Amino acid sequence: MTPYESGHAVPRWRQRHRCDFDGRRMIGMTAHPKKDPPFLTYIWFDKAGNKADDVPIFSLQQPSMLHDFAITEHYAIFPESQLVMCPMNMALRGGSLIGLDSAMVQRIGVLPRYAEDESEMRWFKVPGFNMLHTANAWEEANGEEIILVSTNNLSVTHAWQHGTHASSG
Repeated sequence: MTPYESGHAVPRWRQRHRCDFDGRRMIGMTAHPKKDPPFLTYIWFDKAGNKADDVPIFSLQQPSMLHDFAITEHYAIFPESQLVMCPMNMALRGGSLIGLDSAMVQRIGVLPRYAEDESEMRWFKVPGFNMLHTANAWEEANGEEIILVSTNNLSVTHAWQHGTHASSG
């Protein structure tokens, strides 16, 4: 929830064209998580709009609530949060699709932006950091440091215990 919005209104908004990738049908592109590995597949396009081969990320430990990610000049940054997908809980018990894995230590995955496979993916433990949305990301120190600006307003455990989301059962 945004407490306020600021800035100037766009005087006129006009859609120039809808990108259809030159008529090529893009199947399997979704922000929704998958039940079976890989739980994350990185997809990128070159400057001409040509889609590169999919990059499956098998090192993601479980289907996590991966709602947003960040891009810098050289890297793609992915969160792995304590919010995990529990399709069987929903299907068999009528519970929530999203559950809380409070024993999990959150991680941030960093992959070269134009990766062809996940071999260069590096995971960093970030206890207490459950990223849902990014505001910005950039590199400093000649690419040796990544600055990530993201939401992390409230502990996920706190939100779950106080009824913000349905219990995972």
